[in-house]
Amino acid sequence: MENDDQLKKQVVQFKNIMGVAEKSTLEAEERSILIDAICDYFPSTVVDQAMTEWAQKSRS
Repeated sequence: MENDDQLKKQVVQFKNIMGVAEKSTLEAEERSILIDAICDYFPSTVVDQAMTEWAQKSRS
């Protein structure tokens, strides 16, 4: 249960940080480097969960 709460919290953090990165005024190459670094920082389970949620949201 605690792990589920931690995962949910990290997914929210990941999405918030990615949202800021996407809206940044960085050049495309710099933004890509930043996004890669963010994905490397978070555990793969967090990144996978966030991507799954985004994919489900985009289909609906």
